Amino acid sequence: MPENGRKKKTPEGPAVARTRKKIAPLLREWYGDSAPGEMLKYLPEATDVGTALNRFMKRRIPKAGLVVFTIRTKWEEIAGAVTAKRTRPFCYRDGILDVEVAHPAFLVPLRSKTIRDTILARVRAIPGAEDCRELRFIPAGRLAPASGGMTGSPDTMRMSPDSGNVKKEGR
Repeated sequence: MPENGRKKKTPEGPAVARTRKKIAPLLREWYGDSAPGEMLKYLPEATDVGTALNRFMKRRIPKAGLVVFTIRTKWEEIAGAVTAKRTRPFCYRDGILDVEVAHPAFLVPLRSKTIRDTILARVRAIPGAEDCRELRFIPAGRLAPASGGMTGSPDTMRMSPDSGNVKKEGR
């Protein structure tokens, strides 16, 4: 029970309505006028919108898409402000995160072992990306949409056409 002493209201859905309809006459007969309050004891707890939305997203969007979305939202923290302005995570597949780089000259420092390992460690700290084993820095525009990955800018993100049918490819 919440701190304020009141019971949470449960969301009204078809299943809840059916349950209320079945139980209501029995409870009314047993408890009299206090039946509606007693019915709340037999119904599931209310869920906040964030939790319900997370459950929905996990069912509807492939894991790779959620990982890329999460990494994109935290990219400035992961890569740093200067690097984030010139790069963006593009696709995550088979433990490999493809990162587009705005200019080829910026590829040289990013491909250094120190910077790559630092960014990779920060990416692995993101829930769902623990199995990331490699970062690939690619000049912008040179990467075709990959199976099962998310493509497009973070604002206009869309699924690649064959995202429902992810194929394992040898590298």
